[in-house]
Amino acid sequence: MSKSMFGPKPTSVPGMEKDWARELARYGERTLKVVWDISNKCNLRCRMCHFSFDHVYYQAAHFTSPALFERMAASALPLAHTLILSAANEPLISPHFVDILRIAARYSVPELLFLTNGQLLIPKIADAILETGVTQVQISIDGATKETYEYIRRGAKFDRLVRNLEYLSTRKRQLGRSLPRLQFNVVLMRRNLEELPLFVDLAEKLGVEWIAARHLLMIKGLEMEQETLAHDRAGANLQFRRFFARIERSKTVTVIGFPDFFNDEPLAPEAASVRNQPDASINSAGSAQWTIWPIARIFRRTPAHDIPPDTRSNSGELAPLPFGWVDHPAQELTEANNAIQIEGWALDRQQIARVTIEREPCLDDRDRAINERWLVEVGEARIQNGSRPDVGRAFPQYPHAYRAGWSFELRREMVSSADRVRAVVHVIAHSVEGASAEIGKRVICFSSDSLAEPYLFCSKPFDSIFIDSKGDVRPYPDCRPEHPFGSLAEEGAALRDIWFGKDFQALRNRIINRDPPPMCQNCAYFINRNVDDPEFFKPR
Repeated sequence: MSKSMFGPKPTSVPGMEKDWARELARYGERTLKVVWDISNKCNLRCRMCHFSFDHVYYQAAHFTSPALFERMAASALPLAHTLILSAANEPLISPHFVDILRIAARYSVPELLFLTNGQLLIPKIADAILETGVTQVQISIDGATKETYEYIRRGAKFDRLVRNLEYLSTRKRQLGRSLPRLQFNVVLMRRNLEELPLFVDLAEKLGVEWIAARHLLMIKGLEMEQETLAHDRAGANLQFRRFFARIERSKTVTVIGFPDFFNDEPLAPEAASVRNQPDASINSAGSAQWTIWPIARIFRRTPAHDIPPDTRSNSGELAPLPFGWVDHPAQELTEANNAIQIEGWALDRQQIARVTIEREPCLDDRDRAINERWLVEVGEARIQNGSRPDVGRAFPQYPHAYRAGWSFELRREMVSSADRVRAVVHVIAHSVEGASAEIGKRVICFSSDSLAEPYLFCSKPFDSIFIDSKGDVRPYPDCRPEHPFGSLAEEGAALRDIWFGKDFQALRNRIINRDPPPMCQNCAYFINRNVDDPEFFKPR
């Protein structure tokens, strides 16, 4: 991954710089995601996992004691809106899991969850999960059949997993509980690719409501290179389509995270876009401070707020044009320092083919293609599989809702070479039938020396912390800094001191200044959105 993808470095007025590294790192009640490994062990040796190495699997056990957890929790959990009691290890192997769960429950963290392989999810633990109000249990499962599951997850028994999940789902139903939500986490590889629809069958059988998947992250020495789907992109896309077709037939299972299609492949041929090159130049007005864009020629638009929650007409017809919304930026007028992320969703009665980011033209656009809407296309948003399950729940009658979410990083140089520019940006959704409609408009005031908030390509060091079983603190499980950023296990340690300490601040400044450390440049967190970048598919 090249550094260029992180965007231009923000600038500020000399002498008026803000300490964004501190200002953007919110610290207060319910502001943080806290990820906590209470164990450094696992009971399995999955083929793609670091526990396959003897020196990892046989390392000395270290389990966070209830006393240490309680002392550290007093510092961390009042700040947490989400607590995840596991990251890279198996939490249920800890002899203290139930005691720690009960301590955590006393803090009433809104989202309390954990990841597990499910092999140790015995009735005693399942009952404790229901007793303490756990909101979600994520089950790592990489095979939907006994043969594939037990081949990949060495040491696991498929029948045991099914039995354990059946008990938890049955008790949940008997008690009339909607929580915990159950989720399958799947590592995608050649071995399980053709079983993707079977994961939906299994989820329906076991009361699992969500499925998330991520590409295989290859670790040097495990010899899993032949399993990556990057070797068969067309075949992977075909099986992804089969999986999503099965998801759309399910009444109970939703995809909440899944890789983009390889080669940006759509589900159906895109409608051709029509461009015009007008004979006359576009009128514009300007000033010494800002470049001003004129108002675009009016064309038919369908803003999301004009569409009722039930988009079916009295005759049962779906909306004739694409529709959607721009979630970020939320304000109509926004200041940006060189770059800004634009995000939202879009739906159509057939299928969204693409979402384009277009802007109103100016004088220096004489050589640029101006389309039939009298707008200049800046770029095409990336449609992200499984990123907006809320949209699918709100509009269940629309097909391909798992592809509703989209995002686009808009940079100042995409708009103009001027130091300051006021851009009127229109977001256009296009259907496979050739219909187009505007789903949102934003006015972005770019400046190369603005005091506006900088765009962050990663927010993890600003909103999350990771605590390991010894109490060492790092930004996030996917982050691999050279050393911990501090320790909560030390007597008198305060999370505030670590949170605003030199290591966190240095990392935040590197993100703000678009100078990512090496660990950021092939971070596993971004693999599902960078499937065409070969750097993500190299062993690490």
